[in-house]
Amino acid sequence: MHITLTSIAPVAILLMASTAQACVNFGAVTSYSNGQMDGGITDNGAHTCTINTIPGFSGGTADENAYWPASCISGYSATIRKKGAEIAYCNPSNCFTFAANCDYDSDAIRCNANVFGC
Repeated sequence: MHITLTSIAPVAILLMASTAQACVNFGAVTSYSNGQMDGGITDNGAHTCTINTIPGFSGGTADENAYWPASCISGYSATIRKKGAEIAYCNPSNCFTFAANCDYDSDAIRCNANVFGC
């Protein structure tokens, strides 16, 4: 079998199109009163990770470098850092880091991100 550029081009275009349409959504709220973070991640519409730390979690809102854990379905993982502003996320094919936009309100820190084609 002879492979040429013209035979590979349709497959390459299809792969790029499917990657470009990927969508990862992140949202989290961290309470100032108890340091608890609640939130989650969806990947192409599927809920993949839940962030639900217990009140008084050692990370709290004071430690800029604290890592908040996420509970993810099989094949996925996430770690949240910098009070929700930095997320390291892995799906079955790739691992990447992205930044969230955060609002520092009077009662809590609210962060969200829509990345990769959302």
